[in-house]
Amino acid sequence: MINFICKTFKHLGSYLPVLGFFGYFKYIIYQALKIDKEIILYSKYFDTNVIFRSLSDDSTLPRISNGFFYIKPNFVVNNFIECGSTIGITSLHFMAAYNQANFTLIEPVEENFRLLCRNLKSFYKINLLNIGLSNEDNSYFLGREDESKKSINYSKYHKKYSNHLSTFKEINNFFDKNFLMNIDILYINING
Repeated sequence: MINFICKTFKHLGSYLPVLGFFGYFKYIIYQALKIDKEIILYSKYFDTNVIFRSLSDDSTLPRISNGFFYIKPNFVVNNFIECGSTIGITSLHFMAAYNQANFTLIEPVEENFRLLCRNLKSFYKINLLNIGLSNEDNSYFLGREDESKKSINYSKYHKKYSNHLSTFKEINNFFDKNFLMNIDILYINING
């Protein structure tokens, strides 16, 4: 409990401006009760609303509040691909920096993909795909790696927590079929 209180006050200065008083209060209550609920907040950094889950996406909150990635200035990006987009926070960083680029975002987990679509619905020049990439065409049941912590990491080795079958495409054929040959940034964030 003391650890939780320390964490609450440690992040007060950076989270409160982003979540607002009511949002921060909800976030703290959900954290204390270990309830994984969606919280909608306005991010000044991205100039848009962002949806995250109070437990599953806890690690993304610092990235929503004050940025995370170093983006190289004056670097021209025409095509950006992210494998394992989760809820789209990384993509938002790159979209803010390279708004002229075409984005292809790949996320195999249905629960994450729904939030990804909701978080990026106001953006254009994006292609959202509810698939995964693998060394072969296949389908897998994906489960959370740690159900007790509401982990956002899913793996085919933890299928006992899942009833959702995810489709995977062989990576080379996928890139050939989708004409994704001229890629400026390929960001890979996958598990399993």
